[in-house]
Amino acid sequence: MHGAQHILLAVFLVLVLAAATRRLSQVIPLPYTALLLLTGLGLGAAAKTAQIQQLAPGLAEALTGLAAIDPHLLLFLFLPPLLFESAFALDPHVFRRSVGQIVLLAVPGLLLATFGIAALMKGILTPSWDWPTALMFGALLGATDPVAVVAILRETGAGGRLGAIVEGESLLNDGTAIVTFSVFFALATGQADFSGAAVTASFARVSLVGVLVGLVIGALAVHWIGTVVEDALVEITITITAAWLTWYVAEDLLHVSGVLATVALGLVFAWSGRQRISAAIDAFLHQFWEMMAYLANSLIFVLVGVLIAVRAPLGDPTAWLQLAGLYVGIHVVRGGANLLLYPALQRLGYGMTHAELALLSWGGLRGAVGLALALVVAGHDGLPQDVRDRVLFLTGGIVVLTLLINGSTTRLVLHWLGLDRIPEARRALLAQVANRLHDTAARELLVLRDDPWLRQADWQRVQRDNPAPERANEMAGTSGSSIQELRQRLVAVEKRAYWRQFEDGVVRPELLRGLLEASDALADSEVPLSDRRAFAPLLSTPRWLQTLSKRPRFARLAWPLVTRRLENQYEIARAVATAQEEVLRALEVLATDDDVQAELETEIQRARRDALDILESTAEGFAALAAAVQTRIALRSIATRLRHELEAIIREGVANESEIEPWRARIRRAMHVHLGRDARIRAIDPLSLIRQIPWLEGHGEAIVQRLAEAGQERVYAPGQEIFRQGDPGDHLVLLAHGLADVWITSPDQERIHVARLDPGNILGEMALITGEPRTATVTAHTPVTVLAVPFAAIQPILDDKPELAERLLWLTAVRLAENLLATRPPWTDWNRSGLRRWLLMGRIEPVKAGQRVELTRPAVLVTGRMQAGNESPEVAPALLTPGAWVANERSHLFHLPQQ
Repeated sequence: MHGAQHILLAVFLVLVLAAATRRLSQVIPLPYTALLLLTGLGLGAAAKTAQIQQLAPGLAEALTGLAAIDPHLLLFLFLPPLLFESAFALDPHVFRRSVGQIVLLAVPGLLLATFGIAALMKGILTPSWDWPTALMFGALLGATDPVAVVAILRETGAGGRLGAIVEGESLLNDGTAIVTFSVFFALATGQADFSGAAVTASFARVSLVGVLVGLVIGALAVHWIGTVVEDALVEITITITAAWLTWYVAEDLLHVSGVLATVALGLVFAWSGRQRISAAIDAFLHQFWEMMAYLANSLIFVLVGVLIAVRAPLGDPTAWLQLAGLYVGIHVVRGGANLLLYPALQRLGYGMTHAELALLSWGGLRGAVGLALALVVAGHDGLPQDVRDRVLFLTGGIVVLTLLINGSTTRLVLHWLGLDRIPEARRALLAQVANRLHDTAARELLVLRDDPWLRQADWQRVQRDNPAPERANEMAGTSGSSIQELRQRLVAVEKRAYWRQFEDGVVRPELLRGLLEASDALADSEVPLSDRRAFAPLLSTPRWLQTLSKRPRFARLAWPLVTRRLENQYEIARAVATAQEEVLRALEVLATDDDVQAELETEIQRARRDALDILESTAEGFAALAAAVQTRIALRSIATRLRHELEAIIREGVANESEIEPWRARIRRAMHVHLGRDARIRAIDPLSLIRQIPWLEGHGEAIVQRLAEAGQERVYAPGQEIFRQGDPGDHLVLLAHGLADVWITSPDQERIHVARLDPGNILGEMALITGEPRTATVTAHTPVTVLAVPFAAIQPILDDKPELAERLLWLTAVRLAENLLATRPPWTDWNRSGLRRWLLMGRIEPVKAGQRVELTRPAVLVTGRMQAGNESPEVAPALLTPGAWVANERSHLFHLPQQ
């Protein structure tokens, strides 16, 4: 066989051994990566034996060839998938909340460790080294690889924020370590001058430009993926290309940090990419990258183990003494650095306890990055051979020792520090889970016993050996201190509900991210589940849009943005209301105390009611928008259901992939269309609005055209005043979209809500008739669009056509009477439409100042003031009782028809 074929055979052998090692790690209490490194050491040692060289010369040649691999190729092949997968898998919210702690540990912390290890090497362990070499080694050994620690944290339930800090520090300090290593490596090999300013400038350029490269490529890749609908091959290809292209552009083209660039790329995908990836492919994509990371980890640890065994000075006693001293020293250095940073770590992010700081110091394992950099040193001819071999040996030794000792004892340290204690609420929840599993197994056992084809089964053995847990003891009620943990569990259920809606096609990707972020903020804020302040930005109009919409000349430009915002708010409210139903079902399972369950159920129902209020307001005030959104959701839901049905057809063997591909392509096109289509709603159609004015009916299109041209479009944000009580009336307001609230301020300054108006209502007619100030305040309940027609344009028409003015006064009186009588007996028992039909038979009477009027039945004072005897005068609008009334000024009465 040729050399290349030997190496290929060795790679496959490594993968086989890695698979066997992973299986072995489930039996032996040692980290998987530690066993891999030991496997590599064993392979390398075997390759040097005479027996292997005689019996399998090809294998010995292949292993020797692997030991001679170009370290830069090793970095290029293995680091991008490792870094991208780790960054991609991070929880964006926890990372953002902890980023202050992570950066503090990854930059100042690593620099302190670099200088500390360099001082240890130069001052005690290897005095013959110069400072650049010692600093290079310090940077190389500063990068942590806490894969084993994070896995243990997750297993014991102590992960979460602490696991995110440990993993985030590892990601960022990989970049810091490589940048720092590159600077000191150039100094150690004589490729650069030892200048503080030059070192700082190089560090800043390499770091910042590297991050920028990752952000730019990440944004482009995420945008591209967003245009693809359910094409796994394309979406996975984009992520693969982005990961290695980012490394190549950063390292080879721009000579900046490929690690920081790849980490930035992964964070972009974690932050916004996951919502852009097709829901049907998301899980598969993550599994694919987990596989890539597994292969990269397996190969790099075994290959480095082989290389250490082949090249490192394993027979030098001095090297072993240096390794022992270095192992102790790196813990002293890391612990000291963390202690210096502890005051800041306590105040940033989620904070940090003494126990967590101790675990953070003990859990600083070394791994793939340090090994890869050691290979770079070992393969560079610019350094003395003894330095290269010593760096490789010490690095490999520290990786082995930290993995074997620290990795295998982390669980004990967790227990000793008390970080593995299960909170009361979590114990209760686990007991609930155990009981559900026990009951499920018991029910299934009863069903199986009745199966005629299983009657010869050994049911005693089935009962004894089935894997269901025993029922837990009677659970204590959830204490007040653990209610917040239960709330956080329910928020996690709510987040899962949003993901499920996204997967079902009823929540768009850009909305999903906002919902998840708001849910995370709700969990962090430790408030009742009904406190939805975190969701407020999603359900309100931004201030800049409010400002833009207040300016008449920009109202038309603002309207598409307003409708888009309304559309988002409608979908978000629907998602929240739907999610609360799942949260309520989860509460029945999770709650162990009746009082706690009742309290949390009230909170959940309040959150659901608030969301339903938004849905109802939008449907009432923006019927066209609600219809468009509901139609689009229905179409997306049908397309998603058809996609699931096609998958079921394939699983059942009814049809194969090629046969159903045309249907799948058709569904993909439909999903693409209905995911991106906006609801198109016209802001205002002035002609249509003017034609709806009742008192203009039958007076010609010329008047309609004249008033439409005079009208101005205006947009109001929720809560914004359309006009205020007491202000002079100067325009008629025609409500086009949205809901408006009418308020009256009483003489004692009490603000009274009078009515909620929907589209089609006309405001300000009374001020047009009387010339008096506004009699009420009107505010926007939802985003509102109106057509404001100046009185100056209407008054000449009324002067020219007196019959029009009379009709306006009569219709205004009818509506005013309707609003007054609807809240007074006996009319409160009347049907509203019946009341309106009855009032249309009433008549208007003008009354001169001082004129006396005898009322035989109630009447409505439409304008002016009238007085009965010595009583205080009634001011319009008012309901007058039968009797003698005298007008204090020119007034108008609306006589109610006979009942």
